[in-house]
Amino acid sequence: MAFVQQLADLVRVLAELDDDGAAADERLARWLWDALAVSGFAVLDTSEDRPRVMAANPPGLAELEQPPGSEGVGPAFIVGRTNSRLTCADIDTWADTLPRYVESARALDVRAVAVLPLVARDRSFGALCLYSRSVRTWSEPELGVGALLAELLASRLGHVAELRKLRVLTGQLQGALDSRILLEQAKGVLAASEGIDVEVAFERIRSHARRTNTKVAAVASAVITAGLRPPPA
Repeated sequence: MAFVQQLADLVRVLAELDDDGAAADERLARWLWDALAVSGFAVLDTSEDRPRVMAANPPGLAELEQPPGSEGVGPAFIVGRTNSRLTCADIDTWADTLPRYVESARALDVRAVAVLPLVARDRSFGALCLYSRSVRTWSEPELGVGALLAELLASRLGHVAELRKLRVLTGQLQGALDSRILLEQAKGVLAASEGIDVEVAFERIRSHARRTNTKVAAVASAVITAGLRPPPA
């Protein structure tokens, strides 16, 4: 029952992540400490054009995974590209391959790392990084719990990405509808003022837009608000 309650708490935290800022990060950190006894975490989101560390606790771990001017060579970026987990029991063993990362990790008192891919519906969303202050061999049960968390995080990011796409599409559709309404109003205004058919009015608006290299919607707006009266083509 205790673990079920932990999962329920985790779902609530994930619902708030990236919306509630540092408070949600802190709650996720406490959940991870209770479940896995890790000292910190970071979540790298690669679902957008520019990857970003969307959550980290302690906050300094964000720059460990994505330092200023980073070219995406750290373990989180590697896992985000390969979708394969990466574990390190002792950070010193990476000194030759990732010297800058190891130097920064030491400064943050990080001695062991487990990096898990965020994958949902066959799409990669980044990586979840778990940290320990002591040398540590990550067990399969621990990595299994981490993988479950990574899956939940990926599903959350997938949901956010779909909502983002929906908002963009809704905005595009609303813009098209507004332009259509504006054009219909302009056709009526021009037809009434010039004593012509609405289709003739439309042709004048469209021809004027072509001649002046202007959008039809802009010409329609000028007909309504600025008294523009396009002449016959």
